[in-house]
Amino acid sequence: MAYALLAIGVLALVLVVNAYWPVRREPMATLSFFAGWLCGELPLQNLVVTVVVAVVFGALGALGSWAGWLGLVLLVLAACGLVGLAVLGARATRVTMAALAATTGGEIALPAAPPPAAWGSWWRLSRAVPFAGRSVSVVRTLTMPATAPPLIASTSSRPGHQRAAHR
Repeated sequence: MAYALLAIGVLALVLVVNAYWPVRREPMATLSFFAGWLCGELPLQNLVVTVVVAVVFGALGALGSWAGWLGLVLLVLAACGLVGLAVLGARATRVTMAALAATTGGEIALPAAPPPAAWGSWWRLSRAVPFAGRSVSVVRTLTMPATAPPLIASTSSRPGHQRAAHR
């Protein structure tokens, strides 16, 4: 148990250090990005997991040798790093708003709460995938000059029915 706690402590500390200073050389850059992204975006959740792991391994007797104590020290260091990441994340809103105000010449008014969704159904997520219907086909593409009035096109999904374009 002690060596398992030591391994988990090393892994936790490596992930936190990677969140602060990611590897920027290929082929490790992609793996480093995703590991640091999860650690940096979810520091409080990772902190809870770190505390739970330390308590569980401590209760199972992992602190009976030097390896367990070293693993606990590494988990505490990782937890301190996670708290630092949480503080950085909390400051990000203020820094971003100050940068936007400096760039745009004034504060940007944001709503206090996001507007409610027009549809509350989960199926709307499927609309993000741009699948065209099987019955829809492109008959021709019209290129219009910039000075022309807008073109209104109608389509039909009935078999054998062609698109009609109207001005």
